[in-house]
Amino acid sequence: MNHATTRRAAGVPALVVTLHRWIGLGAGLLLLVVALSGAAMVFRPQLEPAVSARLWRASACNAARPPSALVAAARAANPGAGTLTAIRMPGERGTSVRIKFSDGRWVFVDACSGRVLGIQHAYGGPFGTLEWIHTFGTGSIGAVVAGIVAGAALVLALAGLLAWRPSPRRRAGLAAGARRLALHRRIAPWVAPVLIVAALTGLPQALPAPPQGPAVAVGGPALDQAWSQVAATPWQQLQWRMPRRAGAPIEIDVAANDAPHPYATGVLRLDAASGARIGYTPYAATGIGHRAYGWALALHYGLAGGVPQQAVLFLAMLALPVLAWSGLASFLARRRGALTLRLRRTYPVADGILAFEFTHPLGLRLPAWTAGAHVDVFIAPGLVRQYSLCGDPRDRCRYTIAVLRCRPSRGGSQAMHETLRQGSLVRVGMPRNQFALAPQARHSVLVAGGIGVTPILAMADALAARGASFELHYACRSRAHAAFRERMAHLGEVHMYCNDEGRTLAPGVLLAARQEGTHLYVCGPTGLTQAVLSEAARRGWPDECVHTERFSPADDVARGRPFTLRIASSGRLVDVPADRSALAALADAGIIIPSSCGQGLCGSCITGVLDGEPDHRDHCLTPEAHAANDCFTPCCSRARGAGLVLDL
Repeated sequence: MNHATTRRAAGVPALVVTLHRWIGLGAGLLLLVVALSGAAMVFRPQLEPAVSARLWRASACNAARPPSALVAAARAANPGAGTLTAIRMPGERGTSVRIKFSDGRWVFVDACSGRVLGIQHAYGGPFGTLEWIHTFGTGSIGAVVAGIVAGAALVLALAGLLAWRPSPRRRAGLAAGARRLALHRRIAPWVAPVLIVAALTGLPQALPAPPQGPAVAVGGPALDQAWSQVAATPWQQLQWRMPRRAGAPIEIDVAANDAPHPYATGVLRLDAASGARIGYTPYAATGIGHRAYGWALALHYGLAGGVPQQAVLFLAMLALPVLAWSGLASFLARRRGALTLRLRRTYPVADGILAFEFTHPLGLRLPAWTAGAHVDVFIAPGLVRQYSLCGDPRDRCRYTIAVLRCRPSRGGSQAMHETLRQGSLVRVGMPRNQFALAPQARHSVLVAGGIGVTPILAMADALAARGASFELHYACRSRAHAAFRERMAHLGEVHMYCNDEGRTLAPGVLLAARQEGTHLYVCGPTGLTQAVLSEAARRGWPDECVHTERFSPADDVARGRPFTLRIASSGRLVDVPADRSALAALADAGIIIPSSCGQGLCGSCITGVLDGEPDHRDHCLTPEAHAANDCFTPCCSRARGAGLVLDL
């Protein structure tokens, strides 16, 4: 049996949406690592002294020991550490001085007593480890990865903002997929600017540092003399950098007490041999590059705006996993899985009907399916059809479909019969079932007409395999046109009605006496289906006990009063005239949705509805889905009110 199909197309900047989607999928995991490790470090300035109190807390005194004594104590505690490279002196009383040697480890020293409090690698401790994770380790490779991730985050956020448009007010009771997408769109515009700033300010830090030689040894007297140049100056933080080449000065980054942030530093230069002052450049007089880099550091680490900025950064980084989850879940919900299968063989099962048997190219087991299921078959670019699986559901090695050669053909059956050959590789969608057997049925009445026997045959096989009570009634033009005659001969109670033999199916006789627990399944041409359903309704068969899958809908099913569609992602409005379907109106507006029949039979054109009440005219959605009003089939359904907002 063939089912109609419709495939959605983007309604807004396709390149922007595609870029946003694939960067998110490609770099999403690395972005999550950066976001979560960054969130954990946002409050590092406040938390690290408490977490590592053994290293950070020192004595409080008015006169600290000279730098030469502190360096000597650090060297004694860390013999063989190499050359002195840096000294960090925080301005807070009772905080240790950190001294770094060329081995990459910091020695924490009490400036008052000269006692060594501990030794820790630059990436040691809880926050050092988080920093190592955040920057993907040390060296050029980590810098390259960090730079790529920062660039990806920047493009992702910019593309997301470009694709985002204000959405209308959501109604309660949206489907899970629509709720996830609504959550994604609600959070994203608040997080994206923060992510853009974080990415821009992180990029300079990811640039590989220019190669530097080993630090030049600086004597103790020179350190003490240098200290005398700054000891009496108010400051909140000092960062000493030892010279990397002969003749270069000691440089001290001085963050004054009135500096807007800790990286707003002036630069004091001192002679490395004598400690004599060479010159001082206050922060206001430093170059624009120095100041821009300092602001980049402060913004990136949340130190430019105090606790409020830290809180914003923290919440934005925690929101990224929510965005990743909602975006990925929405993507997976929209994307139908497909397999690439090999056409193992074709064989005739009746006049004008060919069976197509597909297997996995590597001989792997295929996804499980249940009787009544159908699959998408991607016959050619832009040509997709749906066919019921008619094999044995217990056989996981093959998918079998049967295709009637229609005359005239709209392209699908003709292409299947004429272009597919044994050995061809064909994309086949994952099985979907909207015509399943009711597990609680005590007895099943299966009614098929023509090619509509394909899902019914699988149902009969499944019922026979479990020893369930059923009867099969099959109407066709002649025995030559009856598909799978040999197979049906082994199924038990099978009744055939061939027009050329003068036997016709009489719904009134068939449905006259219904026993409790009996379920009816009908699949076939419109005339047969409608006759059976009408008779079942007239005789009081409960709706929940009658199941059908149709070939075609009632005439003019898509006609009705005009309404307007709004594309949520772009805000674009599309008018649907009274004599046109929503599918056709969207196509007229350039929103191309390829369709194989546009009749609301298979459900593959189901489109999310974010606002408005659809007028459901399909034969594929369940009553629960109709009541939820969070999706509709644009090929045949319309709007009850002035319009609908589509999840496109």
